[in-house]
Amino acid sequence: MTFPFRVIGYLFLLTLFAFTLTGCGVFRDIFAFTGSDLFQDKTAMFNLDADYSVNIAHVEEKWPDNEAKLPPVQQEVIKQMGIPSHVHLWWGKDERELISKPEYFSSKGAGDAEAKPRKISWVYLDKNKEVFFKPGKSEEFDVKDLPAKVRATIESGDPEKITHSTDDKDQIDVWRYLKSGRIYYFRNNLLERKDTTSLPPVSNYKSY
Repeated sequence: MTFPFRVIGYLFLLTLFAFTLTGCGVFRDIFAFTGSDLFQDKTAMFNLDADYSVNIAHVEEKWPDNEAKLPPVQQEVIKQMGIPSHVHLWWGKDERELISKPEYFSSKGAGDAEAKPRKISWVYLDKNKEVFFKPGKSEEFDVKDLPAKVRATIESGDPEKITHSTDDKDQIDVWRYLKSGRIYYFRNNLLERKDTTSLPPVSNYKSY
């Protein structure tokens, strides 16, 4: 086989191998968002580790590799608040803050490695703030207090079991982390208490 044909053959095999991995869902759990779409930067802003959370991801330490390449509104946020610690991914068409892992995997499909969230907000954990970029308004953003459930997700990941009830007129949500043995109790979306002793951990529990 001559050199050009050998190179073409290698490229074909590499392409076939990559297609096979993607189709089997190998990249379903961890994938990167780069500057070609939501962020104008060559370095991925974050990698989603779906084993931990499908809603929250850490911002990569080396991001951005060139701040001047970012949209002006993102540059302004960084100027005022610094680099975010996390990003909050909004998947659903509704305005729910968080979705469950079964919802994520059933809606995205095993081989959908190109799935993108509907929107992304920036989280500043140390400041207890979340930044929202206004769609269609490239120079505007809102800064809001970080919701208790988003903070809990950053701390412990997505819960394996959630139950809802009412107490008088209050909404009660209980998040159980069966792997770690943690329980979070929320009243009207505010953290009421956290229990780390009542639930025996089940290290091999799978929620999806």
